[in-house]
Amino acid sequence: MALPNLRKRSKELVQGESKQCAQQQPALSLIDQALSTAPAFGLRVLLGETLAVPLLREALSCALTTLPQFSGRLQESKDGRTYDVACTNEGARLVVYSTSASLSQLQEAMDEATGSGLGGEPWAKKTFPTDPSAVARKRRPLLSVFGVYLSGGGTLLCIKCMHALADFEALQTFASHFSAAYNDILCRASPDAYARAEGEGGAGGKSGKTEAAAAHGAPTPSVSADGRAVITPGRVLLRTQPPPDRRSPMFDPARVEALALEELPPGVPPLDGAVEMSNAGKMRIVMRAVKHLLLRGGGSEDRSLYFSPDTLAALKRRANAELTEERAREGPGGPLAGVEWVSSNDALVARLMQLLHSAPIRRPHPMTLLRATNMRPRLEPPLPVGFLGNAVEPLRSGGLMPADLSLGRLAGLLRRDLTRQAVAHVRRRVWELRRWAAEGTQGAANLMFRSVAETEPTLSVLAPEGPISITSQSVKPGLWQFGPDPLLCISPVMPPFPNIFILAPAVKGGMALRMTLHRCVWRQLDALFPPSQGGLAAAF
Repeated sequence: MALPNLRKRSKELVQGESKQCAQQQPALSLIDQALSTAPAFGLRVLLGETLAVPLLREALSCALTTLPQFSGRLQESKDGRTYDVACTNEGARLVVYSTSASLSQLQEAMDEATGSGLGGEPWAKKTFPTDPSAVARKRRPLLSVFGVYLSGGGTLLCIKCMHALADFEALQTFASHFSAAYNDILCRASPDAYARAEGEGGAGGKSGKTEAAAAHGAPTPSVSADGRAVITPGRVLLRTQPPPDRRSPMFDPARVEALALEELPPGVPPLDGAVEMSNAGKMRIVMRAVKHLLLRGGGSEDRSLYFSPDTLAALKRRANAELTEERAREGPGGPLAGVEWVSSNDALVARLMQLLHSAPIRRPHPMTLLRATNMRPRLEPPLPVGFLGNAVEPLRSGGLMPADLSLGRLAGLLRRDLTRQAVAHVRRRVWELRRWAAEGTQGAANLMFRSVAETEPTLSVLAPEGPISITSQSVKPGLWQFGPDPLLCISPVMPPFPNIFILAPAVKGGMALRMTLHRCVWRQLDALFPPSQGGLAAAF
């Protein structure tokens, strides 16, 4: 549904409490530089209450004071090739709208299983330029917050960020500070209604529910019928601090660049590396995009699928059973050697690849998967949860014929690649980017992933038969909770490109999948899996 009678109520730049921060070291790593041309991304959350604009403004200012880079501006280096963030405190964008749509209407439209989705969203028009030089020159805000007030109460909130500044986990860290500040202000504004879940200066809990301790001097919390933790005689506990592992967020590009390693281990295939493009080369990419997206693809279309906990559990059981059979057949030393198990995510991604590969336009060709992987916990030693910037590697699994493989074998191969290749790929990527920084002739604005620059359709992410890119966003709803009520819906902001898939937890349990494909591919999939018979979802 489109948001009806959408009216802009206010637009402003919100600054941190200090006019300017002292910046001791650069913020952006070489991986951040490589993502400076990627489209902005974000998350939408639906809340049952109407957030107060003055409180939202004050909370945003508090979060920007703690994380001043999000209030800064992109700054071009003297040689014009690289960028960094200057902590100028020029502000993040806060825009508030109202609509005649009701909370129930948005719940229905955003339902992971049956919703039709939203159209005409105001933030879709606020996509940051993909040219970092334009962002720097025009002094564009690097972070935007959009609030839509609903008729009869409720808020649709969207937080959106330039990709060079953050990946999803970094944005989630910002959201944890933003929501905690809002809840703290709410406690101070309405002390008879709300109390701090952490107590007066205590350690933060995981959410504003029963795992949090009672506020200082307040009675022991009891649990209300709606699942909220309530302090007798009726004050609601709110999470007013980020979790301990996100309270000291940091940019540390030197730690990323120390990962550089030239040689890939034996048996590890090449990664989806970055290539330098001239301005003429970039124009040829634009022309190929028009060809693949419009002339061949007929445009793109965004759809959603929902997978219940039972569906995910059944897929995982099936994949692990078949994996055991496959390993027994191939014997020791085979491609699956050492792969003892697969996760529900492995099984879900493998099944999705099988179904996509059944489309006639893809069926004759090998398929490539680019699986965005959060490297924070995978590196040795691990990066902190509160590490800011980008710590994601688009792990490449190529040359696969998913429709010809069992679910267990395909999921096992994906697990093998994730286990054996992720660290090696990110270390090689950093080495390639260090070489570019030292020897390259083009700036960060002319760096492209090889899968974008490819002319061969089966290797180009722009083409209907090209690689698919899957991101799993480990949304923690408590970190996005503003006020006492739990989130009603969670939905990622989709990039304006096809072959993009984003997995995120559904508020009702299970997983939700947002995906954008060429319309010509959707027509083929609809013919194979008719919507009248449950469509693609029924095939899982």
